[in-house]
Amino acid sequence: MALQANPRDAESLAYRALINRRQGDIDAAERDCRKALEINPDSIQAHGEAALIALENQDYDTVVTESTFVIDSNEDDNEPLLADAYNWRAQAHLMLGDASQAMSDINMAIKTWPDNSSAYCGLRSDISMANNSPSDAIGDIDIALAREPRNPDLLFRKGRILGALGQYEEAVHYISDAIDERPRFEEAILTRAAAYIHLGQNDRARADIDTVLEINPRSDRALTLRRQLGSDG
Repeated sequence: MALQANPRDAESLAYRALINRRQGDIDAAERDCRKALEINPDSIQAHGEAALIALENQDYDTVVTESTFVIDSNEDDNEPLLADAYNWRAQAHLMLGDASQAMSDINMAIKTWPDNSSAYCGLRSDISMANNSPSDAIGDIDIALAREPRNPDLLFRKGRILGALGQYEEAVHYISDAIDERPRFEEAILTRAAAYIHLGQNDRARADIDTVLEINPRSDRALTLRRQLGSDG
């Protein structure tokens, strides 16, 4: 209704961009976001939405630019938005290979909005893994799982961390829970196959590899693991 009453209202356009993004219409979200920023280049909501759209598009340089605009806006009275902006920028820096800056940003997100820290701990565990510190990652992933105990991505990440720590039986347990929640979770199935290989359970590893190749016959990782099993006899 607000858009019908005032089609030149930047905040209403930014809100419609949010709705379009959540409904999966990224092109429409981008159009609304551009219009909002043309009307009001200083709209914090529009810049925040632009950062989220860029995350969807894997345009990480733009995520950094838009998130930084929100962070530098000094919106101290809007702690959730500021903390989320640090979180978005942390994700972008991690994908761009700058784990140090990513860790700095995610710690700022937690400091800015401590009541929501469990929502950010999953990402901090990923950053710790990128820094080859699985022992640091395990505590954060447990905090995140306490908030969402059946989240398949978090269950998988817990299993992956345990595998990095050499705890393969426990890794299989958590990864299997992730697969129960998302049966066609290719990365999880192949990570479980690798854990089975470490445990000497090659028949189970082969079954997982075959499952993935039924889903994706061109999976490079599945084909590599199959060759590894073949060479191991």
